[in-house]
Amino acid sequence: MILLLLACARPAPEAPTPRADVAYFILVDRFANGDPTNDPPGTDPSDPQAWHGGDLAGVHQNLHWIEDLGVTTVWLSPLMKTRYDTFFEWGAFHGYWVEDHAQLDPAYGTEDELRALAKACQERGISLILDMVYNHSAMDGVLLQQKPHWYHPTGAIEDWDDPVELQNNRVHGLPDLDQDNPEVYAHLLEASRYWLDLAQPAGFRIDAVRHMHPSFLARLDQDLDDVWMLAEIYDGDPEKLRRDWHEGAFESVFDFPLHFAMVDTFCKGAPIGRLAATLSMDRIYDDPHALFTFLDNHDRPRIASECDDVSVPLEFLFSVRGTPTLTYGTEVGLKGTHEPDNRADMRFDPPRAIGELAAKRSANPALSHGESWISGLTDDTLRITREADGQRLTVVVTATTLALEEGGPDKLTGTAEVDFAPPEGFVVVGGGAELGNWNPEEGVQNARLERGTVIEYKLVEVSGEQPIWPDGPNQTRLIR
Repeated sequence: MILLLLACARPAPEAPTPRADVAYFILVDRFANGDPTNDPPGTDPSDPQAWHGGDLAGVHQNLHWIEDLGVTTVWLSPLMKTRYDTFFEWGAFHGYWVEDHAQLDPAYGTEDELRALAKACQERGISLILDMVYNHSAMDGVLLQQKPHWYHPTGAIEDWDDPVELQNNRVHGLPDLDQDNPEVYAHLLEASRYWLDLAQPAGFRIDAVRHMHPSFLARLDQDLDDVWMLAEIYDGDPEKLRRDWHEGAFESVFDFPLHFAMVDTFCKGAPIGRLAATLSMDRIYDDPHALFTFLDNHDRPRIASECDDVSVPLEFLFSVRGTPTLTYGTEVGLKGTHEPDNRADMRFDPPRAIGELAAKRSANPALSHGESWISGLTDDTLRITREADGQRLTVVVTATTLALEEGGPDKLTGTAEVDFAPPEGFVVVGGGAELGNWNPEEGVQNARLERGTVIEYKLVEVSGEQPIWPDGPNQTRLIR
């Protein structure tokens, strides 16, 4: 229970009731307008690209709502001084187009209001996470005009598979800060200390991690006395997630691979084995329990727009390892597939049974922090057994149902030699180093695999000049 260890206890004499970790993201401008007097110029709730007036006062006034959901961690969108005007047709209300990294934007409120919110969260046993934007600043802002030598002199990213472009070129046109420049580093370090001193958060959520060199973040972490970092590594490849997580030495990262697998399985008709194989990739992570899991966020389509019925995805989110993370409005079925629709205003309608799901997770140690293993897989049913503190439960899930069963089989141990016997001129290519990490040049005909692992793979023809990938879904298999 990572973040509960970081949260301060309620005042004596009573300690807070233990709760399983549940995180909640708030896009501040879209949540609640608690003080209309600080609305920035051009605020217009009827315009989906304009600012709508949400602020720290609005978050503070609705902490009871957040607490009733069972939330233990609130992650706020960037509070830094930011651009107000649209850029062509795109709005700036999200706060990621930074003008000054070391200043609270008055559109969100005052420093005293942030301190008061942090204190109120602490009293409720809720940790506060602040969003840090280190990679870039506003596209034509004051910082770029005053300090042009702070930026990489490069254009937009054209090859998203080129690691040099990813770290040095502009993400969607945003000027890319050169963190190797001593002046830039000093500026970002000073900004980080400003936010730590002001709000005393439990840690930082780091935006756009794959667009910065890990050495910068490692140095920053050291100079900040090992601040707790939650990294956004926007990649569905578990191996790339593992690599960047390890190189950055982050405490936690978002589980994008599981996000894509959940949407594919529960919303788009992918075989249940897709979900099983993704969970089996936990074998490559140092600590899969440190992952933050989510069904949607402010950069992805809303789950209510992807799925006809979100009840099973939500139950699944609260039944597997990691920290379930909700985006504001998921609990009331906000919809939207693209920006700005997926960043709509919060509605305080009667919420889905999130509080009950959080309470069930807290009451069952097997769900909140138990070890997990795949204990069964058929064409339509996945069984995940979890165990902790003498309790063993099995999560039985299909694309449309989820149930909990007492008990479950022991975890399989050891390895098995698997001979795939592909036709001549073909190799097996799949997830994990054992199957070549989806690289046909590293494809195999046989492999030694851990028993209990679910593998996802394809038969790829490699007899010609270029590999030929078959159409259709990947194959999956439980190794026994």
